[in-house]
Amino acid sequence: MISAVVVSRTQITAIAIPTAFLQSMAVFTAQNVGAGNRERCQKGLHYMLATALGVGVVLSLVCEFGGSIMASVFTNDAETIYYAAQYLK
Repeated sequence: MISAVVVSRTQITAIAIPTAFLQSMAVFTAQNVGAGNRERCQKGLHYMLATALGVGVVLSLVCEFGGSIMASVFTNDAETIYYAAQYLK
């Protein structure tokens, strides 16, 4: 049961990063559309997508191969870390 809580916290942490990208892009786009600078919006979108993709790949690899490291951030119990790491794979 506790491993589900650890995994939930890990997933929420991983989801917070792309959410922050989306929120910042919304503000960036609104400012540039308002200023009539649509070309800058396109450029910003491409940079944001490339960065988000890179971060997503890294987080996926960490979850797959370093799940125990991520789980150990939230608990010290070895059994919980083991089951949480198995679930993250």
